Order: sequence, then structure tokens, then C-alpha cells
Amino acid sequence: LPIDEIERHGLTPDDLLGNRYPERNLALFREQAERARGYYRRALERLPEVDRYRQRSGLIMADIYQTLLDMIEEDGFRVLEHRIRIPPLRMLWRAWRLDRRERRRHRALTTG
Repeated sequence: LPIDEIERHGLTPDDLLGNRYPERNLALFREQAERARGYYRRALERLPEVDRYRQRSGLIMADIYQTLLDMIEEDGFRVLEHRIRIPPLRMLWRAWRLDRRERRRHRALTTG
């Protein structure tokens, strides 16, 4: 996490590790999560339609990372207390579903 943003929230790195100010920690973590979501959103918006099919492995990874981010947020950003994992079958399902969607999109783009 950027030190200037930690300090802007009235925190120090030790405060984060000790969870001394939970509300300030949460505000910082929510801000970071929203920034990450914004990066994902802008990247997807800028990805040309013709490149989506060739980039589907990256799209799958972006989907998995966004899912993980959602899970971390739902758990209250307690990443220092325990590890958050996406169950393997859920990851496989999300990857298969996204790959299938991109294949259909690609077919529609190239045949229509």
C-alpha cells in the first residue's frame, strides 16, 4: 500500500498490522479495492473487441482476481488474519463460463 495513502488515513504501517484503528483501516482498504476495480473496468473498456478472444486467458485471470477482491471485501479485508481462497471448482467454473462467452462473442463477430 502506498505510504502516502496510509498516512492520509491517519495510519502507520504498524497500525495496519496491529489493526489498531479498524474503521480507518477499512476506509483505506475500501479505497484500494475501488481503485483496483476502476483499473479493471478501464482496462476492459479499452480492450478492442477484436482482441478479446485472443486475450481470454487474461480476461479469465482478471475475472478470478476480481472475484477474489470481492471475497476479500465481503470478509471485511481480514487478509492478515487468514487466507482467502477461491475454491478450485468455482475458479474452473468461472474460467469455463468466461471462455465459452468469449468464444460465442468471437463467432458472432467473425460470422456476423
